[in-house]
Amino acid sequence: MSHHNGDVTTGLLLAQVEQWEIGIFASFLQKLDAISEGANTILDNSIIFLSSELADGNAHNQGATTYANFTGTTGKPILVAGSGGKKLSTGRHAIYNNGIQADLFIALLNTLGVPATSFGMNGTAPLTGLT
Repeated sequence: MSHHNGDVTTGLLLAQVEQWEIGIFASFLQKLDAISEGANTILDNSIIFLSSELADGNAHNQGATTYANFTGTTGKPILVAGSGGKKLSTGRHAIYNNGIQADLFIALLNTLGVPATSFGMNGTAPLTGLT
């Protein structure tokens, strides 16, 4: 379905699948938030990453997406849940234009106490503004 070739019907089906996937993710997070762990919950003490490999599977890109009567420069969707022991700032929508995903991983590792300064071939510095 992600290779929809601009077909509206296929795009709508893809949107339904994506909505289901996010619903499952939300249910998982709710279950973690319901389990106490010390003064917090397991969700509070975790950092959970969810993403797609691409912004638009049909175009194989990281930028604009077009399907089901929707066109937008959405970028690759990334969700980060939990606060890593209340170390991450939560409850917000952050936009990192041209941010490098590997730099996000460096920042998350640093948040967890891992002194990483690089990640893979592209990560060179921690993404700022997460804490």
